[in-house]
Formats: sequence, structure tokens, C-alpha cells
Amino acid sequence: MIFVSSGHERSISLEIFLKSFISLTPKEQGLFVLAAAPQLVEQCCQTLRWECQLNSSEVQLPGGKLKLIPIMRSGNSDPHSTLSMLEAMQQCSSKDILLTMPTSKDQLILNGKPLAGHTEFFRQYFNNPDIGMLFAANNNYTLLLTDHLPLNKVTHAITSDLVIQKTSAALEQYFFRYQIPINEVVFSGVNPHAGEGGILGDEESHITKAIKELRQRYRQTIFSGPLSGDTLQLFKNDKTKRQLHVYAFHDQGLPVFKALHGLLGVNISIGLPFLRMSVDHGTAFELYGQDRAFMLGALYLLKHALRLQGIKQ
Repeated sequence: MIFVSSGHERSISLEIFLKSFISLTPKEQGLFVLAAAPQLVEQCCQTLRWECQLNSSEVQLPGGKLKLIPIMRSGNSDPHSTLSMLEAMQQCSSKDILLTMPTSKDQLILNGKPLAGHTEFFRQYFNNPDIGMLFAANNNYTLLLTDHLPLNKVTHAITSDLVIQKTSAALEQYFFRYQIPINEVVFSGVNPHAGEGGILGDEESHITKAIKELRQRYRQTIFSGPLSGDTLQLFKNDKTKRQLHVYAFHDQGLPVFKALHGLLGVNISIGLPFLRMSVDHGTAFELYGQDRAFMLGALYLLKHALRLQGIKQ
């Protein structure tokens, strides 16, 4: 099954999900379960000028039936984003997929404390600091060794053990598990020009050491680098190869990925008991309630989840 948390209640999250959902076939729709407050679903349908009928377990929409896990506050003061995601998470087995619709960082609360995003929420909830961020779009894949860290802490965080752990998790929990072909893993250096042999820094030595270990573990996969981050995407001698590009930090890898793919990308969490994915964009509060949201990013996400669940597109 594919469980969906509904995101921020005053954002475009429900709108883009529902618009995408009704474009699916009945077979595809049957795999989705939405965790949301019924009144928010009704409000969104009113915005879209749709007639809908709700009961305790499903929503009848103009374009199909949607299974529903109704979220009731019952005195709980946590934001709807948190309640929806927790309920969806609790339903997920290792074979399921969790899709999280966009929310703001102040809406993710755990033990009374706000957390700086979904990734930080999962790290705290599962007591696993090594949960990683992988991005996918049109057979282009980007893995971040570090993500929401201040730049002055990045070089201290990158060790050979971290590189091995993040890369192995991405290969085993995403590419190998879902039989997604990947021929080569290409690593960016940390410093400009990958350190110029130590002239601009020696942090690349951790990546070089990790590559040697990874070559021993995964003999069918090519590992290259570390290379200069500004030309990493150009390193492709064989155009038929599928590559995973591994960047040292958030704003080294994601500007390139987003420039190439815009809103049509998938944000994937690696290291959870189940696979979690989301759209690669935010809440767009300024479009809430106007029936103007761009939904192709959400549709791309839903289609990607269906492919991973074995539904041919």
C-alpha cells in the first residue's frame, strides 16, 4: 500500500494530491490511503468545486474512490501535519511506501519540540542519525552525504564511515531492492576542484578511503571520484550508464538537481523501516484555496511510487 500524509492544512498539499489522484486508473487508486481530517478534505473539494461524499473509511470523488484514515484531534494540540504523518507511519509495513505532502518546519512536533523538517523528524523518531536524502528524476539520481547542516560543520561530519553508510543504504534500500539499474556511483569532492591534491584541503581523503571499501563490497558497481563538484554531472563517458551522483552537502548537490528538473523530482528518505518519498517543492501558502496549484510534481511522485510497487506505467 501507499500511505499519504496530508501536509499543512493551509497549503496546496491536499489540492495537488487530490488533483493527481483522480487522474489515476481505478487499479492505481486502490493502492492509496490518505490520512487526513475529513473536514479538510471537504474544504479542499469545495475549493475545487467538486462534489464529494465522505464516510469513516473512504471519500467518493468525481474521479474515483479514495481510502481514508480520518484524523481526529480529540484534544491533541499537535499540528495536523504531525498527526497525519504519525498515523500514516503507524500503518506502514516494510513493504509499504509513505508519501508526505509538503508542510512547514514549525508543523512537525515530536515530544513537544518542533523539528527542522521531515528528515530531522524521522531521525529523532527512529533514533537513527544516519537517515539520508536521495533525489530522483528521469533516471538522474543525487545522494547527499550531509543535508541540513551549517556549512562550517560539513567537513567535520564527513568521514569514510559516513560515506560508506550513506552510499550502501542508498544502493541496498532503493536501487537493489526495487531493481533499479545503477551502473556507476560518482562522488564529488568536498573542496573546490576536489582539493587539488591537498592544496585546497584534504577532506577528500575520507571519500577516497570509502571508495576502496565500497569497491570491495559491490564488485558489480563502478565507483568513481572524488571529482570536482562543478563538473560532476558532465562525467559520463558512456551515455547508456545510469549514475548516482553523491555530493558532500545540501547546497552543492541540490542546485544542480533542481536546475535540471524543476518541480519534477522525488525526495526519498533512506534508512527508515519503510520507503518514504515526497515532492521536491514546498507548501506555496500564497496559492492556498485558489485552485491554482501546479500538480505535476505530485503526479510524478504518485507515478513513481506506483512503479516501485510494481504497477507498470
